[in-house]
Amino acid sequence: MRVGDLATECVITADSSLTVTKAAKLMRDHHVGDLVLREESESGSKPVGIVTDRDLVVGVMGLGLDPGVFTLGDITQAPVHTAAADEDADVVIERMRVLGIRRVPVLDAHGDLKGIFTMDDYVGYLGRQLRMVSDLIQNERIREEDSRLVIS
Repeated sequence: MRVGDLATECVITADSSLTVTKAAKLMRDHHVGDLVLREESESGSKPVGIVTDRDLVVGVMGLGLDPGVFTLGDITQAPVHTAAADEDADVVIERMRVLGIRRVPVLDAHGDLKGIFTMDDYVGYLGRQLRMVSDLIQNERIREEDSRLVIS
């Protein structure tokens, strides 16, 4: 399965000059755990970073720093790890495991932001696959019972 087929297309983006306080409010308003920092180009939006709710809590608030003073650019680490929309999801998940990250921005063929792929997207996909296998097994059992010769 391709990453682009599993990724969430609605990505909440932010500018690196946004304060941590405003970023937390933006995450809350949109019910997301990350913001993709972007830079506009002629062809579209290029991701230049990603900030998670954990980055805000552990990297700023947990240290007692003022979230109204620090910006997303201050706390974002480079480089941002991305995935191409046509990459195989299993390959991307393995790369995420090695890197210790739970989400990656997904890029189209021009390198523009197309969506975001998360562990939740992958787990949802696996759950649907397991449900199909479970249904297959159940249907096979029913067909076998229905076709079984009954001897009295």
